[in-house]
Amino acid sequence: MTVSLAKLVMIVFSIFYLLLGTTCLGLGIWIVVSKSELFRFINVINHAEISSAANQHGLFLAAGYILIITGSSMLLVGCCGYCGAIKESKHLLAWYVILMGLGLGVEVAVAVIAGVFQNHIRTSSELGMFDLQDRMFVAMPDYQNGQISEDKKTVTMLINYLQIKFECCGAVVPGDIALSSSFLESNGSYDGRQLTFPVTCCQVRQDQKPAVLNSRGSIFDSLDRLNSTLVDADCPFTGNTLHTKTCISSIVSFSNRHAVPIIVIASLVAFCEVIGVVIACCLIRDINSKRLVV
Repeated sequence: MTVSLAKLVMIVFSIFYLLLGTTCLGLGIWIVVSKSELFRFINVINHAEISSAANQHGLFLAAGYILIITGSSMLLVGCCGYCGAIKESKHLLAWYVILMGLGLGVEVAVAVIAGVFQNHIRTSSELGMFDLQDRMFVAMPDYQNGQISEDKKTVTMLINYLQIKFECCGAVVPGDIALSSSFLESNGSYDGRQLTFPVTCCQVRQDQKPAVLNSRGSIFDSLDRLNSTLVDADCPFTGNTLHTKTCISSIVSFSNRHAVPIIVIASLVAFCEVIGVVIACCLIRDINSKRLVV
């Protein structure tokens, strides 16, 4: 491979990496600075609820900071590759190879850890959701009247949304949410009848599902709503036509169905990184050969 061709390929790879790093950095900054706007945009929960959840758990802020660190690292690698190719600098290209190699090592380690601890991660997720529903989930009447803490309102809304979206009921065993301490202690009196199961554990008519999702379950404010929305209006009281899957298993199944494109993209990125390292090494060799000839 000639020096000119190696330089051209190296420059193209570096520009791609710079653009990708800029995107990650910008997205991370957006999440950190404007997290309230972000979550209002995706229309999952309202401004006050997401502020409470994000400030307490810091999950979304952590994701933002991770994107900032990743984007900054990619910009550094891209700059080393681009400047090294333009200036034919062996030192910058060597740094490019080292940093890219470290990045590939981290990616492989993360993939291996995720594979090894897959079952542990699922078990931890189930136990985490079980703990949340046991301490925070309340019956629909309490959720609608607003006489609960912001924490309970946020968790109840999220679990309601998950149970409707993924047609599931509970965390570890289907229906276990009906035995949670917080649910049993909350007001389950619904138009003169006592709820036995959360309303969102019941099967919803498919033509009504978009409206129920948009309302995060708060649409169930009367027995008339149950009659027009649920497959069986007696489900919350009798347990007929409950969802038969847990939420974690439903989320895992959903993720598995949509994992192929992500795996393909990740594999292509890793392949491009390997090619970039090879090209950089070839360029370093060609630069050495060129200087020896001169």
